[in-house]
Amino acid sequence: MGSNIEAKLDKPSIVERKCAQKTDDYVLLWLDEKHMCPMACFADNMRLHYNATTGTTYNSPGVETRVPPYFVKTEKDTYYYEKFIEVLEKYGYKRNVSIKLAPYDWRKGPHEINEYWDHLRQLVVNTYYENNNTRVSLIVHSMGGPMALAFLHQQPQVFKDTYIESLISLSGAYGGSTLAVSVFIEGIVTHMLKLLQDYQPVCSLVHWVTDVTKALFNPSIQQVANSFPSVYWLFPSPIAWEKSEVLIQTPSKNYSLGNIHELFQYLNRTTEYELYQKVLPYNLNFSAPGVEVYCLYGQNVTSLSSLEYTDKFPLGKVKEVTGDGDGTVNLNSLQTCKQWKSQQKEPFHELAFMNVNHMNMTTDETVIEYVLKALHMDNLRLFYDGNTRRTKNQEGVEVRVPGFGSSSVLANLGMGDDGDYFKNLIDELSQLGYKDNISLRGAPYDFRRGLNELNEFYTNLKEVVLDTYKKNGNTKVVFIGHGLGSVLTTLFLNQQTNEFRETYVQSLISLGGSFGGRVTSVYAYLESFQDIPSVGTAATVARNFSVLFSQYPNLAAFSKDYVIVQTPSKNYSLSNIKEMFQDLNQSVSESLYQDNYPIVSNLQAPEVELHCLYGNATSTPTKLIFTDNNFPQNEPDEDTDFGDGIVPVASLKICANFATKQKHPVHDVPLPAASHYDIVRFGDSFDYIKKVIKIN
Repeated sequence: MGSNIEAKLDKPSIVERKCAQKTDDYVLLWLDEKHMCPMACFADNMRLHYNATTGTTYNSPGVETRVPPYFVKTEKDTYYYEKFIEVLEKYGYKRNVSIKLAPYDWRKGPHEINEYWDHLRQLVVNTYYENNNTRVSLIVHSMGGPMALAFLHQQPQVFKDTYIESLISLSGAYGGSTLAVSVFIEGIVTHMLKLLQDYQPVCSLVHWVTDVTKALFNPSIQQVANSFPSVYWLFPSPIAWEKSEVLIQTPSKNYSLGNIHELFQYLNRTTEYELYQKVLPYNLNFSAPGVEVYCLYGQNVTSLSSLEYTDKFPLGKVKEVTGDGDGTVNLNSLQTCKQWKSQQKEPFHELAFMNVNHMNMTTDETVIEYVLKALHMDNLRLFYDGNTRRTKNQEGVEVRVPGFGSSSVLANLGMGDDGDYFKNLIDELSQLGYKDNISLRGAPYDFRRGLNELNEFYTNLKEVVLDTYKKNGNTKVVFIGHGLGSVLTTLFLNQQTNEFRETYVQSLISLGGSFGGRVTSVYAYLESFQDIPSVGTAATVARNFSVLFSQYPNLAAFSKDYVIVQTPSKNYSLSNIKEMFQDLNQSVSESLYQDNYPIVSNLQAPEVELHCLYGNATSTPTKLIFTDNNFPQNEPDEDTDFGDGIVPVASLKICANFATKQKHPVHDVPLPAASHYDIVRFGDSFDYIKKVIKIN
């Protein structure tokens, strides 16, 4: 029920005078309080009808529905999964690039949504290719668990091996829920009142109470959910309940899975029983998904386990018998995933989160932190070796940077709003005849590492330069660097002989080169100490990335007494920045800073023709101001000046200042409209680059 449903109306008739009969466009039907008044109108628009010939359901006459590409809002006016997505964004994931949503019409059964299955398959494939052939992790919640399982059952193993990294399941209702039986018997209105208890009705309170009272005693409204095949898909399943376990106790008869058909007969629900039979095969097919699984669920929350009617059934007084679960799904259902462990060769992980209820599985900080680790964030962590003064990967983790020498690996690295990084420039040059891995080369590096740890990169880069020169008829190479890449290239050129530079290198084109460092690197470091919702200790992953300290502000652009971090008790500048690490009790950070800072501070002119392109008209942080005594745990204010949004002008212009330090030409090319990430896909940048490489 986390997916929205929109409806466009052109109905032949309406059930109440206040109901809308026609709309010009689609309007939000679920979940939108204003379209729940009157409830009879809402129910009629949501209702499904059964076609016994096709075995599928359809909308009421004159109701056309669609599922928009976003999730419902919660009672706090935030979107379902929004907190989850915000945390992923902090770690570089991008909406509509590396974060994709797959909402569905939750009323429908798995047997009647073939178009959705096709779209989901294509979404997985597209996402894989859009992210440099990176396999996709499916993060699912509640009914999304059985949905994902049904999808994976339809895919051949070669598809799963190629495109799917893992299934991360949050309170997956794989074995159904007794709550679905309660909805079937008691009616949807009773349960909607619980769901909507935190919502403010748009209609007046008097009308709301009157409307709900009418709905409670109107079988047509109460039973609208019984037209949804999904209700029966979520019925208790034989994989989680014994046939003899009592679900409903009445004075005359008890009902269990062993005689569930008699329940439908007693209530005269012939059509509903057909819907139940349509989805039952999907419940019974509980074979392992064939991908790595993280089965996460809440526990120790009171959950409905059965209904006891002490007098007339189904309209008499009912007692709710409770047991363990997450408040919505029973524990025995949540734990059915355990069966997969022995059924598949792929890794299986299971973890219960005590006292976390069903809906909070998508917002709980501990859950989100675990999922971050499941997404391999933890595998990026670096550890500092004080003896070698180098960082190393976590034990058991071997890291490599793929595709060295090929330009394609730089096309989509999740940088900027669209995640396309160098793609536009590569496409532009390719159309002009440049060939990948021949005249168009890429030199990716381990972005976590500081400049003092990239000796292997420098060696490989030199080999690529020599190889490119030879492959292109002894044509000199033009370097194009962005941000730290410009600094890295300059350092590489500092290490080469004059003969090498004169023979093999034509020029360096620097795009937003951060030669003087940037305050945003200090912010990224201090952010790891802040009490960011849902991040927890996972925020410390980036703290030991030595690259951060390679990009700290340096004396080339900032005076030693310029205050970079201001707090109520002490200010930190380049003259006492080490004290900040000491005050934070971060000796490793101090060592990383000491290892990297001298390299940038002593950077020499590249001694090749240099083109300095940069944006200089965007507000850019130049100082972090912490206003209370909880430094650094709260979000700082910022002083700003001109720059490209990430790097201040003072740092960007260090590139042009090399003009006084080398004999080769230096071209100062400010592009006011360009931001730090946009400069790599900016039309003016392309035009300039083409002139440099002699393309008209």
